[in-house]
Amino acid sequence: MPVGASLYQEADTFVHRLDPRTKLFWMLSINAGVFYFTHPAYQAVIMLYVMTIAAIAQIRARAFIVIASFVAFASITSMIFWPRHVHQGKELFTFMGTDWTTGGIGFGLAMGLRVAGMVAAGAIWFMTTSPQILPLSLTKLGLPHKFGIGLSLMIRFVPYINWEARTIIEAQTSRGLDLQQGSIIAKLRKYVPVFSPLFSRMFLLIQTLSISLESKGFGCYNTRTSLHELSWHRLDRISIAAIILFLIIGLIMRALGYGVIEGGI
Repeated sequence: MPVGASLYQEADTFVHRLDPRTKLFWMLSINAGVFYFTHPAYQAVIMLYVMTIAAIAQIRARAFIVIASFVAFASITSMIFWPRHVHQGKELFTFMGTDWTTGGIGFGLAMGLRVAGMVAAGAIWFMTTSPQILPLSLTKLGLPHKFGIGLSLMIRFVPYINWEARTIIEAQTSRGLDLQQGSIIAKLRKYVPVFSPLFSRMFLLIQTLSISLESKGFGCYNTRTSLHELSWHRLDRISIAAIILFLIIGLIMRALGYGVIEGGI
Protein backbone atom coordinates (compact mmCIF):
# COMPACT_ATOMS: atom_id res chain seq x y z
CA MET A 1 0.00 0.00 0.00
CA PRO A 2 1.37 3.48 -0.82
CA VAL A 3 2.78 5.55 2.02
CA GLY A 4 0.07 7.76 3.52
CA ALA A 5 -2.80 5.76 2.04
CA SER A 6 -4.38 5.04 5.41
CA LEU A 7 -7.02 6.66 7.60
CA TYR A 8 -5.11 5.87 10.78
CA GLN A 9 -2.93 8.73 12.02
CA GLU A 10 -0.38 7.56 14.55
CA ALA A 11 0.34 9.92 17.45
CA ASP A 12 0.96 9.83 21.19
CA THR A 13 -2.12 11.66 22.46
CA PHE A 14 -4.73 11.16 25.14
CA VAL A 15 -7.26 10.06 22.54
CA HIS A 16 -4.92 7.51 20.95
CA ARG A 17 -4.14 5.97 24.35
CA LEU A 18 -7.79 5.33 25.14
CA ASP A 19 -9.15 1.82 24.71
CA PRO A 20 -10.79 1.41 21.27
CA ARG A 21 -14.02 0.36 23.00
CA THR A 22 -14.06 3.65 24.90
CA LYS A 23 -13.68 5.59 21.66
CA LEU A 24 -16.41 3.47 20.07
CA PHE A 25 -18.72 4.31 22.99
CA TRP A 26 -17.86 7.99 22.51
CA MET A 27 -18.68 7.78 18.80
CA LEU A 28 -22.04 6.12 19.55
CA SER A 29 -22.76 8.79 22.17
CA ILE A 30 -22.27 11.50 19.53
CA ASN A 31 -24.59 9.61 17.18
CA ALA A 32 -27.20 9.53 19.96
CA GLY A 33 -26.58 13.09 21.18
CA VAL A 34 -27.14 14.75 17.82
CA PHE A 35 -30.68 13.33 17.76
CA TYR A 36 -31.56 15.11 20.99
CA PHE A 37 -31.77 18.55 19.40
CA THR A 38 -33.18 20.17 16.28
CA HIS A 39 -31.81 23.67 16.91
CA PRO A 40 -28.68 24.66 14.98
CA ALA A 41 -27.03 26.35 17.97
CA TYR A 42 -27.12 23.13 20.02
CA GLN A 43 -25.92 21.08 17.06
CA ALA A 44 -23.09 23.57 16.56
CA VAL A 45 -22.01 23.06 20.19
CA ILE A 46 -21.85 19.28 19.66
CA MET A 47 -19.91 19.80 16.43
CA LEU A 48 -17.48 22.10 18.25
CA TYR A 49 -17.05 19.40 20.89
CA VAL A 50 -16.26 16.81 18.20
CA MET A 51 -13.75 19.11 16.52
CA THR A 52 -12.11 19.82 19.90
CA ILE A 53 -11.54 16.06 20.34
CA ALA A 54 -10.05 16.01 16.83
CA ALA A 55 -7.68 18.83 17.81
CA ILE A 56 -6.64 16.99 20.99
CA ALA A 57 -5.99 13.88 18.86
CA GLN A 58 -3.74 16.01 16.62
CA ILE A 59 -5.66 15.10 13.48
CA ARG A 60 -3.80 16.56 10.52
CA ALA A 61 -5.01 19.81 8.97
CA ARG A 62 -5.83 18.07 5.69
CA ALA A 63 -8.35 15.85 7.50
CA PHE A 64 -9.83 18.96 9.13
CA ILE A 65 -10.33 20.47 5.67
CA VAL A 66 -12.09 17.32 4.46
CA ILE A 67 -14.36 17.27 7.53
CA ALA A 68 -15.08 21.01 7.22
CA SER A 69 -15.92 20.58 3.52
CA PHE A 70 -18.37 17.80 4.37
CA VAL A 71 -19.93 19.96 7.11
CA ALA A 72 -20.43 22.78 4.61
CA PHE A 73 -21.85 20.46 1.94
CA ALA A 74 -24.25 18.71 4.35
CA SER A 75 -25.40 22.04 5.83
CA ILE A 76 -26.04 23.71 2.47
CA THR A 77 -27.85 20.64 1.11
CA SER A 78 -30.09 20.43 4.19
CA MET A 79 -30.78 24.17 4.13
CA ILE A 80 -32.08 23.75 0.57
CA PHE A 81 -34.18 20.64 1.27
CA TRP A 82 -35.75 21.11 4.72
CA PRO A 83 -37.19 24.67 4.38
CA ARG A 84 -39.60 23.19 1.83
CA HIS A 85 -41.13 21.06 4.60
CA VAL A 86 -40.65 23.10 7.80
CA HIS A 87 -42.39 26.51 7.82
CA GLN A 88 -42.21 27.60 11.47
CA GLY A 89 -40.83 30.99 12.39
CA LYS A 90 -40.69 34.32 10.58
CA GLU A 91 -41.15 34.30 6.83
CA LEU A 92 -38.06 35.62 5.05
CA PHE A 93 -38.77 35.26 1.34
CA THR A 94 -40.52 33.11 -1.27
CA PHE A 95 -38.50 31.10 -3.76
CA MET A 96 -39.66 28.45 -6.25
CA GLY A 97 -43.13 28.51 -4.74
CA THR A 98 -41.87 27.83 -1.20
CA ASP A 99 -41.99 30.18 1.79
CA TRP A 100 -38.56 30.18 3.41
CA THR A 101 -38.74 30.86 7.14
CA THR A 102 -36.23 31.27 9.95
CA GLY A 103 -37.39 27.99 11.48
CA GLY A 104 -37.06 26.09 8.20
CA ILE A 105 -33.56 27.37 7.47
CA GLY A 106 -32.49 26.83 11.08
CA PHE A 107 -33.86 23.29 11.08
CA GLY A 108 -32.11 22.57 7.78
CA LEU A 109 -28.81 23.82 9.18
CA ALA A 110 -29.31 21.67 12.30
CA MET A 111 -29.92 18.55 10.20
CA GLY A 112 -26.78 19.24 8.18
CA LEU A 113 -24.73 19.58 11.37
CA ARG A 114 -26.36 16.40 12.69
CA VAL A 115 -25.14 14.32 9.75
CA ALA A 116 -21.73 16.03 9.76
CA GLY A 117 -21.29 15.39 13.49
CA MET A 118 -21.93 11.66 13.10
CA VAL A 119 -19.55 11.38 10.14
CA ALA A 120 -16.83 13.41 11.90
CA ALA A 121 -17.08 11.31 15.07
CA GLY A 122 -16.77 8.11 13.05
CA ALA A 123 -13.78 9.51 11.16
CA ILE A 124 -12.03 10.39 14.42
CA TRP A 125 -12.57 6.86 15.75
CA PHE A 126 -11.01 5.34 12.64
CA MET A 127 -8.17 7.90 12.54
CA THR A 128 -7.15 7.23 16.15
CA THR A 129 -7.60 3.44 16.24
CA SER A 130 -4.93 1.19 14.76
CA PRO A 131 -6.23 -1.24 12.09
CA GLN A 132 -4.41 -4.02 13.95
CA ILE A 133 -6.34 -3.36 17.17
CA LEU A 134 -9.75 -2.53 15.68
CA PRO A 135 -10.78 -6.16 14.92
CA LEU A 136 -9.73 -7.23 18.44
CA SER A 137 -11.81 -4.47 20.05
CA LEU A 138 -14.91 -5.56 18.14
CA THR A 139 -14.27 -9.21 19.03
CA LYS A 140 -14.06 -8.23 22.71
CA LEU A 141 -17.54 -6.74 22.34
CA GLY A 142 -18.90 -10.10 21.18
CA LEU A 143 -18.94 -9.46 17.43
CA PRO A 144 -17.66 -12.17 15.05
CA HIS A 145 -13.96 -11.97 14.22
CA LYS A 146 -14.74 -12.01 10.49
CA PHE A 147 -16.86 -8.88 10.91
CA GLY A 148 -13.97 -7.07 12.59
CA ILE A 149 -11.52 -8.13 9.89
CA GLY A 150 -13.95 -7.10 7.15
CA LEU A 151 -14.49 -3.65 8.68
CA SER A 152 -10.76 -3.21 9.22
CA LEU A 153 -9.97 -4.12 5.61
CA MET A 154 -12.68 -1.80 4.32
CA ILE A 155 -11.31 1.14 6.31
CA ARG A 156 -7.76 0.22 5.33
CA PHE A 157 -8.38 0.04 1.59
CA VAL A 158 -10.76 2.98 1.07
CA PRO A 159 -7.81 5.46 1.05
CA TYR A 160 -5.95 3.06 -1.23
CA ILE A 161 -8.83 3.08 -3.73
CA ASN A 162 -8.82 6.87 -3.60
CA TRP A 163 -5.07 6.87 -4.27
CA GLU A 164 -5.52 4.50 -7.22
CA ALA A 165 -8.26 6.73 -8.66
CA ARG A 166 -6.07 9.83 -8.45
CA THR A 167 -3.18 7.96 -10.09
CA ILE A 168 -5.37 6.80 -12.97
CA ILE A 169 -6.82 10.29 -13.47
CA GLU A 170 -3.33 11.78 -13.62
CA ALA A 171 -2.21 9.11 -16.09
CA GLN A 172 -5.23 9.61 -18.34
CA THR A 173 -4.91 13.39 -18.15
CA SER A 174 -1.29 13.13 -19.30
CA ARG A 175 -2.62 11.23 -22.33
CA GLY A 176 -4.95 14.09 -23.27
CA LEU A 177 -8.13 13.29 -21.34
CA ASP A 178 -9.90 16.54 -20.40
CA LEU A 179 -12.26 16.07 -17.45
CA GLN A 180 -12.99 19.78 -16.94
CA GLN A 181 -14.76 20.77 -20.14
CA GLY A 182 -18.28 19.90 -21.27
CA SER A 183 -21.68 19.30 -19.69
CA ILE A 184 -22.34 16.99 -16.76
CA ILE A 185 -23.31 14.14 -19.12
CA ALA A 186 -20.18 14.70 -21.19
CA LYS A 187 -18.01 14.69 -18.07
CA LEU A 188 -19.57 11.42 -16.89
CA ARG A 189 -18.78 9.83 -20.25
CA LYS A 190 -15.19 11.04 -20.00
CA TYR A 191 -14.80 9.20 -16.68
CA VAL A 192 -15.27 5.83 -18.40
CA PRO A 193 -11.49 5.57 -19.10
CA VAL A 194 -11.00 6.17 -15.37
CA PHE A 195 -13.56 3.76 -13.96
CA SER A 196 -12.66 0.86 -16.25
CA PRO A 197 -9.03 0.46 -15.08
CA LEU A 198 -10.06 1.34 -11.51
CA PHE A 199 -12.57 -1.54 -11.39
CA SER A 200 -9.97 -3.86 -12.90
CA ARG A 201 -7.50 -2.86 -10.19
CA MET A 202 -10.10 -3.40 -7.47
CA PHE A 203 -11.06 -6.85 -8.74
CA LEU A 204 -7.38 -7.79 -8.83
CA LEU A 205 -6.96 -6.48 -5.29
CA ILE A 206 -9.94 -8.49 -4.03
CA GLN A 207 -8.69 -11.64 -5.72
CA THR A 208 -5.17 -11.22 -4.31
CA LEU A 209 -6.54 -10.52 -0.83
CA SER A 210 -8.86 -13.56 -0.96
CA ILE A 211 -6.01 -15.86 -2.00
CA SER A 212 -3.78 -14.43 0.72
CA LEU A 213 -6.38 -14.96 3.46
CA GLU A 214 -7.21 -18.47 2.25
CA SER A 215 -3.55 -19.48 2.08
CA LYS A 216 -3.12 -18.40 5.71
CA GLY A 217 -6.08 -20.50 6.84
CA PHE A 218 -8.39 -17.61 7.68
CA GLY A 219 -11.67 -18.91 9.12
CA CYS A 220 -10.41 -22.42 9.93
CA TYR A 221 -10.62 -21.81 13.68
CA ASN A 222 -13.42 -20.23 15.71
CA THR A 223 -11.02 -18.71 18.24
CA ARG A 224 -7.94 -16.66 17.44
CA THR A 225 -4.97 -15.38 19.38
CA SER A 226 -3.65 -11.83 19.15
CA LEU A 227 -0.36 -10.06 19.67
CA HIS A 228 -2.24 -7.22 21.37
CA GLU A 229 -4.10 -7.20 24.67
CA LEU A 230 -6.84 -4.73 25.57
CA SER A 231 -7.52 -3.61 29.13
CA TRP A 232 -9.48 -0.85 30.80
CA HIS A 233 -7.45 1.91 32.47
CA ARG A 234 -8.32 4.76 34.78
CA LEU A 235 -8.56 7.22 31.88
CA ASP A 236 -11.06 4.92 30.17
CA ARG A 237 -13.28 4.79 33.25
CA ILE A 238 -13.15 8.57 33.66
CA SER A 239 -13.90 9.08 29.95
CA ILE A 240 -16.86 6.68 30.02
CA ALA A 241 -18.26 8.44 33.10
CA ALA A 242 -17.94 11.82 31.29
CA ILE A 243 -19.63 10.40 28.19
CA ILE A 244 -22.54 9.05 30.24
CA LEU A 245 -22.86 12.43 31.96
CA PHE A 246 -22.96 14.11 28.52
CA LEU A 247 -25.80 11.81 27.44
CA ILE A 248 -27.78 12.35 30.66
CA ILE A 249 -27.46 16.15 30.51
CA GLY A 250 -28.54 16.16 26.86
CA LEU A 251 -31.53 13.95 27.62
CA ILE A 252 -32.61 16.19 30.50
CA MET A 253 -32.31 19.30 28.34
CA ARG A 254 -34.41 17.69 25.62
CA ALA A 255 -37.02 16.63 28.18
CA LEU A 256 -37.21 20.22 29.40
CA GLY A 257 -37.79 21.45 25.86
CA TYR A 258 -34.42 23.02 25.13
CA GLY A 259 -32.89 22.91 21.65
CA VAL A 260 -36.09 22.06 19.76
CA ILE A 261 -37.57 23.79 16.71
CA GLU A 262 -41.30 23.20 16.59
CA GLY A 263 -42.35 21.20 13.58
CA GLY A 264 -38.99 19.44 13.35
CA ILE A 265 -38.10 15.89 14.32
